[in-house]
Amino acid sequence: MVNFCGMSQRQAEAATLELLETVGLSPAEQFASKNLHQLSGGQRQRVIVARALAPEPGMIIVDEPISSLDVSIRVEILQLLDKPVRDHHIAMLNITHDLLSARLLSDEILVLNKGKVVEHGQAKQIITLPKDDYTQQLPMARPGKVGMWGYSRGASVTLAALTVTDQIAAAVAYAPAPADLAEDYARRKRNSGGNPGSTTWPFTPEQDPEAYRRLSPITYLDAVRAPVMLHHGTADSTVDEGASVAIAETLRAAGKEVTLYLYEGSGHALQGAAYDLYAERTLRFFQTHLGAK
Repeated sequence: MVNFCGMSQRQAEAATLELLETVGLSPAEQFASKNLHQLSGGQRQRVIVARALAPEPGMIIVDEPISSLDVSIRVEILQLLDKPVRDHHIAMLNITHDLLSARLLSDEILVLNKGKVVEHGQAKQIITLPKDDYTQQLPMARPGKVGMWGYSRGASVTLAALTVTDQIAAAVAYAPAPADLAEDYARRKRNSGGNPGSTTWPFTPEQDPEAYRRLSPITYLDAVRAPVMLHHGTADSTVDEGASVAIAETLRAAGKEVTLYLYEGSGHALQGAAYDLYAERTLRFFQTHLGAK
């Protein structure tokens, strides 16, 4: 930062702490003193984003930023890239073959085939109503589709993954948190006694409501390509059943295939007969859509 921005050592240290806070590494003082081997994989990815922002660039070029990452990490990195770039008014050129992930980072998309632009338009238009034959093939171009299942936080990751990849052929979400991140923040704040955690939630919905809307999976459920099955107990004290109801209603409104099962009197973890029924329904669902036996 001293080389790029002409800062003094003290200014660079202060800017470094601010950048670490920006990418959700809080308290920044603790992370600034750590070595690389002391950081988790997700924390290292946040450091990479901070380094890209450090020289105060006018433009960032990312080439397949999530292609080799696990599905859950993909969502995290997309979110990390999106907010600081928009907040700092930085232009981004995202080179990728994954249209659904491009939607989260892009306002406009250009589709190239053999070096020639075959389609250009607003991101949502290109993804939902592609006109060129080559563009229409892109979302389904990669083999090896899989089924994805998640419980609680894992269910939220599953729903987020559905909006950024076409490799999921069928998905089951069991007791997911609200797909609207502002609602999830409020829930976690209530459940934690007022402290949801600054690492996961580096800023509040009141501070930047547009960022919460833009990063919420519920905003992009119209991009889901796979059938979805939801399970939720009506006596869940950790995550209210309304979270699953809202997800199901949003998917239905977008014309997606979704099934919601509510289990009367069951809590966050289904037990006994309710669990057996859930397991039977889930197995049958995957057998139908994946051809599993």
